[in-house]
Amino acid sequence: MDSSSILFHLSKFWEIEEFPNETQGLSERDDQLIRNFENNLEFNGQRYVCKLMWKENVGPPIGLDSNYEVAKKRFNSLCNKLNKNPEISDQYKQIVKDQLESNIVGKCVNEDIKSGYYMPHRAVIRDDKITSQVRIVYDCSSKANEDKKSLNDSLETGVNLYVNILDAILKFRENQVAFCGDLEKAFLMIEIAEEDRKYLKFLWFPDDTVNSSQTFQLNRLSFGLTTSPFALACVLKFHIRKFKDDYPKCYEMLNSLYVDDLHYGAETAQDAYQLTSSAVEILRSDGFNLRKLRTNCSELNKLWCENGYEENTDHGQGLGFLGLNWDPIEDKIKLNLRDVRNSLESGIANGTTKRHVLRIISQIFDPCGLISPFVITVKILMQELWEKGLKWDEQLPSGLEEQWRTWCSELAHIDNLQIERKLFSNAGMSEISRHVFCDASPKAYGAVAYFRYITEEGRVKVSFIISNSKVAPLKTLTLARLELMAALIAARLAKYLLNTFPSLTKEIYLCSDSKIVLHWLKGSSKIWKPFVSNRVAQVQLLTPPNCWNHCSGSENPADFTTRGESTRKFLTSCLWWTGPAWLSQPAQSWPVQCLPNPPDGMCGEEVITSERRRSAIVNTMVTTTNDDNCISDCIDIDKYSNLGKLLRLTAWVRRFVHNAKPGPLKLSGPLCAS
Repeated sequence: MDSSSILFHLSKFWEIEEFPNETQGLSERDDQLIRNFENNLEFNGQRYVCKLMWKENVGPPIGLDSNYEVAKKRFNSLCNKLNKNPEISDQYKQIVKDQLESNIVGKCVNEDIKSGYYMPHRAVIRDDKITSQVRIVYDCSSKANEDKKSLNDSLETGVNLYVNILDAILKFRENQVAFCGDLEKAFLMIEIAEEDRKYLKFLWFPDDTVNSSQTFQLNRLSFGLTTSPFALACVLKFHIRKFKDDYPKCYEMLNSLYVDDLHYGAETAQDAYQLTSSAVEILRSDGFNLRKLRTNCSELNKLWCENGYEENTDHGQGLGFLGLNWDPIEDKIKLNLRDVRNSLESGIANGTTKRHVLRIISQIFDPCGLISPFVITVKILMQELWEKGLKWDEQLPSGLEEQWRTWCSELAHIDNLQIERKLFSNAGMSEISRHVFCDASPKAYGAVAYFRYITEEGRVKVSFIISNSKVAPLKTLTLARLELMAALIAARLAKYLLNTFPSLTKEIYLCSDSKIVLHWLKGSSKIWKPFVSNRVAQVQLLTPPNCWNHCSGSENPADFTTRGESTRKFLTSCLWWTGPAWLSQPAQSWPVQCLPNPPDGMCGEEVITSERRRSAIVNTMVTTTNDDNCISDCIDIDKYSNLGKLLRLTAWVRRFVHNAKPGPLKLSGPLCAS
């Protein structure tokens, strides 16, 4: 993995750490891109036909020269690799043959071979698949030379129209009946307008002859195009909008598709069947096939079988689920750490370098923060690597390498982690409330959230929802300020959950073990210095001050997010997974804390005093006088016996008054008679 690839994956890693912002709406330019794309859409009776979205909407720009020679060299290299692996070669050839028969690709006839654009291609091997292990990936970023543009450089990326992945995961966990499916070859179901196909050329063997090549072209949308995710989302949303009024619930479900994956749920098997059967018909009408349906509900599965819907026959250890693994039989969710483990094994021989460490870190996918206590340890290590300024392939110092190896040795224990998919044990629940805890240490700060509810049987249940942790800034901050930053994370988390589950509950409790922070949050934000004032104002904007409560440090589960913890300890910790013991008790038995105002103790008083905004009292007196009397009012002539001295003093006073008035002309220099 090269440096640019690692930095790309790291940026994705940090994006997952952030909570989605409230819907901001599309910009005017985004709206225009969508309108332009939809205005060029056509339906040919079988599927939608779209045009490539060229930048500036003026067609292929100057600079997109043919990259035939580059594509030819890379094709020859591909041939050599396929010749060495007959099994992969056979699968590769079969894919192209099937696509030719389905008119997904076609031969170029009477075409100037050096015109248009060529897409080099290669095989991606997917060991996690029982069938179809080979997938052909096209490179649309290839250039004729460094001074020219690639196809992707010339196309609009478009706007992201997909739901946030964290939203999709949490909504999937909400209902009793869950189901999933995917759109078969979704990108390839959208046709490209004929005038744009010359920019989607590729080289291949004619009639399985390896010794020569012939020009082919893609007739459908390719996954390698930068605009493809936008185009797929736009086509799907354009189509399902027609059914919004007749099938509102199905429209809402299909609007939550994440690329080509459907993960959704309902409270009953019958409701789920109505949703999926309607979705199959709606998608079929525009050329898409919803397939590989799986569910945790045997009754729903029976309804599908009776009505001829395709069930997923892959009964492996779990199904891919938005980057996680879902076992529909056990109805449990696991983290997918396969890539992390593979990278660890492949990197052992190369030693522990900064490149190796960052490669592993960038592959951790835990959007719900299930293993925050484990991940925060390596986040802190990452910060130390950056502080020391190590080069990419430089060996880690012995102390840091020992920390890294300890972390790696504990990774295997994460495989034992399984959580219930369902946030709620049954449908007949009541008294739902959100509880968010926050904490900080000198190295990190974070928050963790739970749902608390009463079951039909009258038992109290607590469900872990999400956590978030961050490394403390390099600039040293007081612990109180870090605790306040943790409170801000908690407030954002609480607001996010309210937006994600608006119909469930508006009741919220937030807890911190910092009495200083609670003192700040309970009062006005305007009396504190800017750092504290700004963050207190943000917290108060997101959450009412009376929602904040105190809990002891020993009963604060957010403590796990601030200092790191061994996998064996936090994986079996009731405090981490279900909150403090009192949370499972009736509300009347919760600890009641009477907070001193301000907090007691010399330390607390000093922090409070140091963060208070200093104010200066300035008394201003304005008098209005007649100019004729102003000198006599400010100079008592009876005190002076020397006329010259009195005249000089009077002149200096008059000059001062003149210069104090607004105006460009100011007097200076020695006094004169005028």
